[in-house]
Amino acid sequence: MNDSIKKLLRITDKNLEITDVSYETVNKKQRLVINATLSPCPQACKSCGSTAKDGDGKTIIVRNGKKKTTIRFDQYNHMPMVMQLKKQRYKCKNCETYWTAQSYFVLPKHSIANHLRYKIISLLTDKVSLSFIAELCTVSLTTVIRILKELKS
Repeated sequence: MNDSIKKLLRITDKNLEITDVSYETVNKKQRLVINATLSPCPQACKSCGSTAKDGDGKTIIVRNGKKKTTIRFDQYNHMPMVMQLKKQRYKCKNCETYWTAQSYFVLPKHSIANHLRYKIISLLTDKVSLSFIAELCTVSLTTVIRILKELKS
């Protein structure tokens, strides 16, 4: 079932595990909520380059909790869809730095999936209003304007 949901969402990340799919009502509107966990195995520290284990076999990079984020996706069956994603956090014992696992389908420090960003960009090429694009993609008008400005630069 997990792989079937990932195929429907066009997600190919092997480290993503979908734990639950449910419905939620927000502001008298129902939306589809996907609960998932992203927990890849760390290879090296992003700061100092230390590997996960040293020569003696001691663990250098350790798991340090999870960070919960909400990512907006494109509508599914005319229903807004969000993913409650728990990203694994890591700590390097050598340089005392922390970082969070990243996925390819959302940019770092963003909450809108790339699929939805590409849909907004394709709608911007049509002759429709910005407010209609925002309503169709269930995002704010400010988000549509921000994506339009990103294309300009």
